Amino acid sequence: MSRGIEVYYKLVSIDKEKITYGYSGANINKEYELIKLLDYDGLIEIAIEALERNKILSEVFTNKEVNIIKECRYEWHENKLANGDDQVGYFAVTAVSKIFKEHKKNMKIPTKGSVVY
Repeated sequence: MSRGIEVYYKLVSIDKEKITYGYSGANINKEYELIKLLDYDGLIEIAIEALERNKILSEVFTNKEVNIIKECRYEWHENKLANGDDQVGYFAVTAVSKIFKEHKKNMKIPTKGSVVY
């Protein structure tokens, strides 16, 4: 049974040093517009080196190797990550976690994906 959390991401751009993903998400138990769920209106930048070295998730946020450029519309702030001072949205953390897991599994830069639970 689903808890009602949906997170989506897709590759926007890539250069020698960083990868940019669009992401979106929603807690579908709360009010949201389905059409806007897939806008990928949030932006995340990931340092390629961090992805290739399979760094620990909290470490990449603390070291600013992952940056949330823009939060998605329905971002959810339920947790704190990294050094305790920075509050990173749940959907952004979920997207980054999935991107790192997919890269580790396939040894390729993921182009798109989702997490539903």
